[in-house]
This record gives sequence, structure tokens and C-alpha cells, in this order.
Amino acid sequence: MSYTVNAWLEDGAPRLRLINTRSGDASLIWDFPKEVINQESRYKQEMQKLFKQLLLIACADDQGEKQ
Repeated sequence: MSYTVNAWLEDGAPRLRLINTRSGDASLIWDFPKEVINQESRYKQEMQKLFKQLLLIACADDQGEKQ
């Protein structure tokens, strides 16, 4: 499956949208909370959460292609 990645900064906070090119639906909507940027432990948690979501999407797509 293919995706369009939309990434930008909004008031200094990163935003990410992963759009399925076939359906046009957003497979991932991620908005980094601006107040977390200066809190190292919460920053790490948010980054781990994002990578976990991306990994789950990649694994689900891999399973769909094998079937």
C-alpha cells in the first residue's frame, strides 16, 4: 500500500499525516503537544508512541500484502 506523508510545523510543534493514496483516508494523524517539547521524558514518550503507530501500520500493510 502506498501513502502520502504530510509533515509540517505549526506554532513550533510538529504535525504528521499519513494518507492512504488509494482511499484518501488518513491512516495516521499525529500532533505533537507543544507543551511537551521542553519536557524530556514526555518528549521521549511521544516519539515512542509515534514510532509504535508507524510500525503497526507497516506491519498491518505487510500482512495485507501476504494474504
